[in-house]
Amino acid sequence: AVVSTQSTGNNIIVSATVLSILILPTDAATNLDSTATSYITPKPYLVIIIASLIGLGDCGFTIVIYSLVGLVFAEDTAAGFGLMNCAFCIFYAPAMFVVQYISVHVWLYFQQGVVLFMGLITTIGLKKYLSQ
Repeated sequence: AVVSTQSTGNNIIVSATVLSILILPTDAATNLDSTATSYITPKPYLVIIIASLIGLGDCGFTIVIYSLVGLVFAEDTAAGFGLMNCAFCIFYAPAMFVVQYISVHVWLYFQQGVVLFMGLITTIGLKKYLSQ
């Protein structure tokens, strides 16, 4: 069930990323007064759909990460979850610094690559761990 949650979460995140690329202008991250056009005209209901998809995808991804940490650190879960939160913060800070200097589309492509790579690694890790 956890592995299917991971693949469902990845599919939802891919859908949200594609919609985000279509709705956001290329200079949205670096220019707040952007007049650039996007592929699709932004509408409030599209933004709500994208936000909902991102939330659902993140939920599925987080469930798998928490399950994997709980399995690997079964004897000392506090240390495992502390290490996971520390790693999130270590990777989040540079990402927030870099995002202001690059195109939002480049950032979304990079983010999508990381999410798919992490999804693959966690799926392989869970399958190997559960098969033991």
